[in-house]
Amino acid sequence: MRPPRPPAPTDVSATLRIELQGRKIEARLTVPAGPVKPQAALPAIQSLVNAVVDSAERATAAAGKPVSCRKGCGACCRQLVPVSDVEAHALRALVDAMPAERKARVEARFSAAAETLQAAGLKEFLLNPRRLPTDDSQGLGFRYFEQRLDCPFLEDEACSIHPDRPLVCREYLVTSPAANCSAIEAAELAPVEIPKLSALARTMTDPGGDVAARWTALALALPWVAANPDSAALKPGPAWINAFLDRLNRNATGQPVAGSAATG
Repeated sequence: MRPPRPPAPTDVSATLRIELQGRKIEARLTVPAGPVKPQAALPAIQSLVNAVVDSAERATAAAGKPVSCRKGCGACCRQLVPVSDVEAHALRALVDAMPAERKARVEARFSAAAETLQAAGLKEFLLNPRRLPTDDSQGLGFRYFEQRLDCPFLEDEACSIHPDRPLVCREYLVTSPAANCSAIEAAELAPVEIPKLSALARTMTDPGGDVAARWTALALALPWVAANPDSAALKPGPAWINAFLDRLNRNATGQPVAGSAATG
């Protein structure tokens, strides 16, 4: 796991303490103080998700069910990975910053993935989940997995952008045998119960938005960005984090999440 970046003179930091599913979570968040795009606040949200996942992993290990996920097991990198608009634009920037040769290879993988999903009749729904029948989300996931489509960032059965991987990738861990993940239609899986903060990140740029419809597939992130230029407003870094935490407090159950933040 990448350690939190050291704060710059123009950054502000806070220690966030919250309680989720009966577990006390503490995370150090650092964001730019001035007006920025929401992508600049994404590393802070990644730090919070990492803390939530670490807590869940420790709890399941203490219960005698250690996580079985290991580097080299890339089955989950062939599943449907929903990413928010903010993450899609961040991934585009990440690819743009790569050396020219690697950038070309990664972009070629994205193009091949788009062609595969188009041929399978899945591309339209994955670019615009609003068109998907509300009761068909699980079926879409199975149909995607049947393509055995490598994530464009998968290299040697490992994530080549692991420190910058999407939020939902961080939240998917299992305690069942790793081999079971390669046949999710029939195999028995035992996922670790982790609060899905990744879904809340989908509404950073639309606080009242529907988390079920505001996403696209990671494999289509680059074509999605090409069709959806970044129109997000500039806001101070803390404002982006506060909006995310407000959505967390108003989670799907309507129950508030206990929490506090200590600045400095």
